[in-house]
Order: sequence, then structure tokens, then C-alpha cells
Amino acid sequence: MTSSNVSSLLQRIIALENQTDREIGSVSQSGGGGGTFDSMGERLGKLEVRVDGVERRLESIDGKLDRIDGSLRDVAIAVARLPTREFLVGAVLAGLAVALAIAALTFNVADYASKAALQAEQTKPAVPAAAAPPIIINVPPSSPSVAPVPQPAPTAAPPQARP
Repeated sequence: MTSSNVSSLLQRIIALENQTDREIGSVSQSGGGGGTFDSMGERLGKLEVRVDGVERRLESIDGKLDRIDGSLRDVAIAVARLPTREFLVGAVLAGLAVALAIAALTFNVADYASKAALQAEQTKPAVPAAAAPPIIINVPPSSPSVAPVPQPAPTAAPPQARP
């Protein structure tokens, strides 16, 4: 129910109450029965029944309005808890900034990796280097009865220029 519906309903109730008051006032002032009060009790009984009906309807409307008021309070509290437009825009922009930073970092890593691979390929020697001569270690004998075996002197390879 909107507030305009509630206000029009309340206006109708007030109008019914005013009409009932006028009817009671006109009956009591004019006598309404040709000078006798024979049907006055009957008429008042009918009016009281109508007033009771109006009061019941009014109580029902009051209950409904109370429930609507409680619902509106709940909605107002829920709306107050919602994030503001500025917060949402800020969150979206922050997300975009993070995504762009990740993309830029990815491109930088890929560029670095491709340059490193190209540089490694360019500095690779064309001919494999000659194997270094083996290293021989002479250990003196532990007993004097065993004579040491003479070893041939190692030949040194000419040093190669490093790039």
C-alpha cells in the first residue's frame, strides 16, 4: 500500500464516522418518527452495529498500518546498509587497476624472457670447447716397500679467449 492509498482510506473512514454522527444527531434532534420514539431504539441499535463495524475496520486498518510501518523500517535499515555509489565505483576502479597491473607485469616478464633467450642464443659458442685434461693426484705410498709409479706429465691445452 502506498501512502496515498492509506490517506484516502483514512479519509473514507473519517467520512463514514462523520456521516454516522450526523445521522445520530439528526434522529435525536428531529425525532424522526412522527413525534413518537417507538422506532428510536431500533434505529440506535442499527447505528451502533454500524459503528461497531467501522471500529473493527479501523482496528484492522491500524494493524495493517503498523505492519507496513515495521516493514518500511526494515527496508530503511536494509537500504542504509547498502554500499554507496562512490564505494562501488571505487571498488570497480581498483579492480581494473589491479587487472591492468597484472597484465603489464605479464608483458614485462614475457619481454624479459624473450630478450634473455635471444641473448643466450647469440652468446652460445659455435664450436664446443675442448675437454679439459684429467687431474691426477699422486698419493705417497704408505709402506716403503712399494715404489711409486712414475706418471706422465699432463699436457696443457692453450687458453681460449672468453667472450
